[in-house]
Amino acid sequence: MIWDTRTIRESDEQGLKRAGLSWVERRPMPLMVMSAIASVLLLFGAFSIYRGEVTTGILAVILMFVSVWAGYQFYPVRRSLLFDRDGSILAPRGLPYYGRRVLRQWGTQYIQTIEVLDVAEVSVNIGVIATTGETLYVARDLPPSWARQVVVKLTLALEAIREAVREQTLAAKPDHPGGDDLIE
Repeated sequence: MIWDTRTIRESDEQGLKRAGLSWVERRPMPLMVMSAIASVLLLFGAFSIYRGEVTTGILAVILMFVSVWAGYQFYPVRRSLLFDRDGSILAPRGLPYYGRRVLRQWGTQYIQTIEVLDVAEVSVNIGVIATTGETLYVARDLPPSWARQVVVKLTLALEAIREAVREQTLAAKPDHPGGDDLIE
């Protein structure tokens, strides 16, 4: 299996605009294997129906549809999580368990930590834990070493965007607390 992560950094004239990470969640059984099984089952089903064994042929075609469905369930999925300078969190490719609808109420200011959760024998999930105690799962079924890499890179992206916001805020403030209009 090939592990693929991509660090994302987008800038504009004000500095860092968006930081995040894109990664691939590999499933245990690739789509190609299930497609090959489906092709064999389709040929077997057609041949069985041609020979007059309709029940066997129909069963083979049903199993073909099940194998195609299973292939898509286990197919690798590219995920990404982006932290924006305006405080929003973007998941353009959706998140496991949630899809794309969950991030409206979440913002970078509410993130307390990003960590590995639900450690199983061969796979783990990654969660973003808010200051309210809520957990947002952002990755699932990753091998532990891959999960640690995603956690570290997402944490670095979050720190980078928070630093960019801090620098932008400091640059916008005047040098003295009263403002520029006090000295004439």
